[in-house]
Amino acid sequence: MFEVDFHKDILTDLIYKDIKPIISGLGFDIVELKIGRTRKEIHITVVIYKSNGIGINDCTLVSKTIQPRIELFDEIDRFILKVTSPGIDRIIKNKEEFRIFKNRGVKLLLLDSKEWCGGIIKESDETGFSLQIKEGIMHIDYTTIKKAKLDYTEEIGDK
Repeated sequence: MFEVDFHKDILTDLIYKDIKPIISGLGFDIVELKIGRTRKEIHITVVIYKSNGIGINDCTLVSKTIQPRIELFDEIDRFILKVTSPGIDRIIKNKEEFRIFKNRGVKLLLLDSKEWCGGIIKESDETGFSLQIKEGIMHIDYTTIKKAKLDYTEEIGDK
Protein backbone atom coordinates (compact mmCIF):
# COMPACT_ATOMS: atom_id res chain seq x y z
CA MET A 1 0.00 0.00 0.00
CA PHE A 2 2.63 2.55 0.97
CA GLU A 3 4.80 2.31 -2.11
CA VAL A 4 2.97 5.20 -3.81
CA ASP A 5 5.50 7.60 -5.24
CA PHE A 6 4.47 10.96 -6.62
CA HIS A 7 7.41 11.00 -9.02
CA LYS A 8 5.18 9.39 -11.66
CA ASP A 9 6.86 10.97 -14.64
CA ILE A 10 9.89 13.02 -15.55
CA LEU A 11 8.10 16.38 -15.33
CA THR A 12 6.69 15.63 -11.88
CA ASP A 13 10.12 14.55 -10.70
CA LEU A 14 11.79 17.67 -12.12
CA ILE A 15 9.26 20.01 -10.53
CA TYR A 16 9.43 18.17 -7.20
CA LYS A 17 13.23 18.37 -7.08
CA ASP A 18 13.12 22.07 -7.98
CA ILE A 19 10.46 23.24 -5.51
CA LYS A 20 11.17 20.93 -2.54
CA PRO A 21 14.15 22.95 -1.21
CA ILE A 22 12.22 26.19 -1.69
CA ILE A 23 9.17 24.91 0.18
CA SER A 24 11.38 23.39 2.90
CA GLY A 25 13.16 26.74 3.23
CA LEU A 26 9.79 28.37 3.90
CA GLY A 27 9.23 25.88 6.74
CA PHE A 28 6.85 23.42 5.07
CA ASP A 29 6.91 19.78 3.95
CA ILE A 30 5.57 18.65 0.57
CA VAL A 31 3.00 15.98 1.32
CA GLU A 32 1.91 15.47 -2.27
CA LEU A 33 2.55 16.79 -5.75
CA LYS A 34 0.01 15.98 -8.45
CA ILE A 35 0.11 16.96 -12.10
CA GLY A 36 -2.89 16.58 -14.36
CA ARG A 37 -3.20 17.55 -17.98
CA THR A 38 -6.03 18.82 -20.12
CA ARG A 39 -5.84 19.83 -23.78
CA LYS A 40 -5.21 23.45 -22.90
CA GLU A 41 -3.23 23.44 -19.68
CA ILE A 42 -1.47 21.59 -16.91
CA HIS A 43 -2.97 21.46 -13.41
CA ILE A 44 -0.39 21.34 -10.63
CA THR A 45 -1.51 20.64 -7.06
CA VAL A 46 0.95 20.92 -4.18
CA VAL A 47 -0.16 19.73 -0.74
CA ILE A 48 1.94 21.31 2.03
CA TYR A 49 2.16 20.81 5.79
CA LYS A 50 3.73 22.23 8.93
CA SER A 51 3.15 20.99 12.43
CA ASN A 52 1.37 24.09 13.72
CA GLY A 53 -1.12 24.13 10.85
CA ILE A 54 -1.63 25.59 7.40
CA GLY A 55 -3.63 28.71 6.67
CA ILE A 56 -4.62 30.56 3.54
CA ASN A 57 -1.66 32.93 3.95
CA ASP A 58 0.71 29.94 3.99
CA CYS A 59 -0.78 28.58 0.77
CA THR A 60 -0.57 32.02 -0.85
CA LEU A 61 3.07 32.45 0.22
CA VAL A 62 4.09 29.07 -1.19
CA SER A 63 2.11 29.63 -4.39
CA LYS A 64 3.63 33.05 -5.05
CA THR A 65 7.10 31.75 -4.25
CA ILE A 66 7.08 28.64 -6.49
CA GLN A 67 5.01 29.94 -9.41
CA PRO A 68 7.93 31.83 -11.02
CA ARG A 69 10.09 28.69 -10.72
CA ILE A 70 7.48 26.54 -12.45
CA GLU A 71 7.14 29.13 -15.23
CA LEU A 72 10.81 28.49 -16.10
CA PHE A 73 10.13 24.91 -17.22
CA ASP A 74 10.17 24.66 -21.02
CA GLU A 75 7.80 21.67 -20.85
CA ILE A 76 5.05 23.84 -19.36
CA ASP A 77 3.22 26.43 -21.41
CA ARG A 78 -0.01 27.13 -19.51
CA PHE A 79 -0.67 25.89 -16.00
CA ILE A 80 -2.94 26.33 -13.02
CA LEU A 81 -1.24 26.05 -9.64
CA LYS A 82 -3.14 25.05 -6.52
CA VAL A 83 -1.45 24.94 -3.10
CA THR A 84 -3.46 23.37 -0.30
CA SER A 85 -3.27 21.79 3.14
CA PRO A 86 -3.66 18.03 3.64
CA GLY A 87 -6.96 18.47 5.50
CA ILE A 88 -7.97 17.02 8.85
CA ASP A 89 -8.89 13.56 7.57
CA ARG A 90 -6.32 12.97 4.83
CA ILE A 91 -5.86 9.44 3.55
CA ILE A 92 -2.20 8.58 4.15
CA LYS A 93 -0.66 7.47 0.88
CA ASN A 94 2.99 6.67 1.60
CA LYS A 95 5.54 5.95 4.33
CA GLU A 96 6.98 9.46 4.24
CA GLU A 97 3.69 10.86 5.49
CA PHE A 98 4.14 9.07 8.82
CA ARG A 99 7.32 11.11 9.31
CA ILE A 100 5.62 14.31 8.18
CA PHE A 101 2.60 13.76 10.44
CA LYS A 102 4.57 12.90 13.58
CA ASN A 103 2.53 13.69 16.73
CA ARG A 104 -0.72 13.72 14.76
CA GLY A 105 -3.69 11.43 15.33
CA VAL A 106 -4.26 8.56 12.92
CA LYS A 107 -6.83 5.81 12.37
CA LEU A 108 -5.64 2.51 10.92
CA LEU A 109 -7.31 -0.49 9.39
CA LEU A 110 -4.89 -3.38 9.59
CA LEU A 111 -4.89 -6.33 7.21
CA ASP A 112 -5.82 -8.81 9.94
CA SER A 113 -8.64 -6.72 11.44
CA LYS A 114 -12.12 -5.48 10.60
CA GLU A 115 -11.99 -2.73 13.22
CA TRP A 116 -10.22 0.62 12.93
CA CYS A 117 -7.70 1.41 15.66
CA GLY A 118 -6.18 4.77 16.44
CA GLY A 119 -3.52 6.68 18.25
CA ILE A 120 -0.79 9.27 17.87
CA ILE A 121 2.15 8.79 15.48
CA LYS A 122 5.37 9.01 17.51
CA GLU A 123 8.39 7.84 15.49
CA SER A 124 8.81 6.36 12.01
CA ASP A 125 11.48 4.63 9.99
CA GLU A 126 11.75 2.66 6.75
CA THR A 127 9.82 -0.37 8.06
CA GLY A 128 7.12 1.09 10.27
CA PHE A 129 6.19 3.54 12.99
CA SER A 130 5.40 3.79 16.69
CA LEU A 131 1.81 4.47 17.67
CA GLN A 132 0.88 5.90 21.08
CA ILE A 133 -2.32 4.22 22.27
CA LYS A 134 -4.05 4.24 25.67
CA GLU A 135 -2.16 1.13 26.76
CA GLY A 136 1.27 2.42 25.70
CA ILE A 137 3.35 2.32 22.52
CA MET A 138 2.93 -0.25 19.77
CA HIS A 139 5.02 -0.71 16.63
CA ILE A 140 3.12 -0.94 13.33
CA ASP A 141 4.85 -2.39 10.29
CA TYR A 142 3.83 -0.66 7.03
CA THR A 143 3.17 -4.04 5.40
CA THR A 144 0.35 -4.72 7.89
CA ILE A 145 -1.66 -1.60 7.00
CA LYS A 146 -4.71 -1.85 4.77
CA LYS A 147 -5.78 1.81 5.14
CA ALA A 148 -4.62 4.81 7.16
CA LYS A 149 -5.98 8.32 7.59
CA LEU A 150 -5.41 11.33 9.76
CA ASP A 151 -7.93 11.68 12.58
CA TYR A 152 -7.81 14.77 14.79
CA THR A 153 -10.16 13.15 17.34
CA GLU A 154 -7.23 10.97 18.41
CA GLU A 155 -5.39 14.16 19.36
CA ILE A 156 -8.16 15.56 21.53
CA GLY A 157 -9.02 12.32 23.26
CA ASP A 158 -12.40 11.58 21.63
CA LYS A 159 -12.14 7.82 21.32
